[in-house]
Amino acid sequence: MKQAVSMKWTKFLLPLVVLFQGGCETTSHTFKVNAMKNPEVAEANSYRIISSQNNSVDKEDSQFQEVSAYVKTALSGKGYYEAIDPGDADLVINIAYGTAPPNVEFKSVQNPHAEGTIHNPIGGRTSPGYPGKPTVPYGTRSKDVVRPQNEIVPITTYEKYLQITAIDNREDKDLEDAPHAWQVTVKNRDESNDLDKYLPLMAAASIPYVGTKTESQEVITLKEDDQEVTFVKTGGAPIDRENVSKFQ
Repeated sequence: MKQAVSMKWTKFLLPLVVLFQGGCETTSHTFKVNAMKNPEVAEANSYRIISSQNNSVDKEDSQFQEVSAYVKTALSGKGYYEAIDPGDADLVINIAYGTAPPNVEFKSVQNPHAEGTIHNPIGGRTSPGYPGKPTVPYGTRSKDVVRPQNEIVPITTYEKYLQITAIDNREDKDLEDAPHAWQVTVKNRDESNDLDKYLPLMAAASIPYVGTKTESQEVITLKEDDQEVTFVKTGGAPIDRENVSKFQ
């Protein structure tokens, strides 16, 4: 009797275990990364942050302060630090971010609920046809079968971007004329326009490319609970780099 009860609970609990395991999964996000480096600019580590003029964002803006914090943490992962005196910073870090206008594409999808049927005769033997009438099976029954139809639907996607540009501040030049030391651009395109959600993800995606050069556009995938993302969101939580193969 006890064995029967035990098997009953096992059958009941197994679907729950599968359900909760599936609920713990997080969505993967794909990012495209381009990085450039100027070999003529000497290495430097101290910086001060400014906002891109293209953003027209005040440095006191709450979103700019938030993304600045993400970028500072990302830079710290590569050994950069914020200068105590902004005037003495070797580099000026110019941050640009935003969402491009929506892009609408049309995609063909299968819609099983769309109108459209086929006549499916069911029968066996065939009776002789009468003049002017086709031959039909004996005992034919008609059955309307729903046939999935292709439907053209609009898909709206949004491109989110984060661009980090390091400008050499060691020469007595205006920023417009000062040489760029390096630049990292991270982009994501999907159906979400929630920029705030993607800013820490894009900052995390930039870490391995800070101060480096990519030969071509890199494509990487991150989840919201990856250690790199946690590192950025928490302002510098330690990363177990032995288990972070994508950033080595």
